[in-house]
Amino acid sequence: MIKKCTKHFAEHKKSLPLDIIFNIIQNMKKSVDMIPKNLSSIAPFLVIDVRQDEEVLNQPILGEYKHIKMDELLNNSNLIDPKQNVVFVCAAGIRSKYVAEIFRSNGFFNAYSLSVGVTELNEFYLSNNNKYI
Repeated sequence: MIKKCTKHFAEHKKSLPLDIIFNIIQNMKKSVDMIPKNLSSIAPFLVIDVRQDEEVLNQPILGEYKHIKMDELLNNSNLIDPKQNVVFVCAAGIRSKYVAEIFRSNGFFNAYSLSVGVTELNEFYLSNNNKYI
């Protein structure tokens, strides 16, 4: 990734201050994986469910969230604020990780993936007095 960024900056002949370059590299190193009990470390955040409509109907997420299907989100990144902490959720953490990594690689450094699925998130929510944090 660093080579890709360096190449990108070189191609555009832009010189960035070292502190900005350092912040970009540090943010790229942050893990996209998040477990429910650590959500408070990134509060406030928005939960985005990337599953298909029928999956959401069969097993809705408890608590506040936004539903944007993965394909729609990947084709329209302006649906989320790049400065906002966002936690992507799916059935098992696979699609959400893919989405978070794509967004991270495109400058959305506050994108995270819940490393477990909706079932585990709902269990955590219920065991935490109907709260994420």
